[in-house]
Amino acid sequence: MIIGLIMLIIILVMLILRNKRIETNDIPEIDSPKEYTIFVTDSFTEEDSKYMRPIFTLNFIYNGDPQEAILCYVLNEDGEEDLDEAGQSMINNIQGAFAKNIFIDAKVNDESLQSNAEKQIVDLLCREIVRLKN
Repeated sequence: MIIGLIMLIIILVMLILRNKRIETNDIPEIDSPKEYTIFVTDSFTEEDSKYMRPIFTLNFIYNGDPQEAILCYVLNEDGEEDLDEAGQSMINNIQGAFAKNIFIDAKVNDESLQSNAEKQIVDLLCREIVRLKN
């Protein structure tokens, strides 16, 4: 009796799964646009602003000189990373700066934030800095 009940449950589960199965070929691939980059420089210039919109700036010391790692939106949409990838790259930069004791400060470019997604990434970056400072 119990074996029969278990077999019935297994058969029902198999039928449900077969009817609900979605072929992976039927799912369209979502290709996140590569619209962002991490731009490392000693100074973000007006010329740079013709091509990139700075969202978040990490200031640090490299070989004794001040440097900036800037999360930027690339204006011609020809970036290297999507927003999530760029955010993770910046988190790695922040963690590296703290680990090497070369962190100076960071700045949010509020006037450049254009979407909720950008605001969320910046919030995540700021929380990471607070976490590492404590």
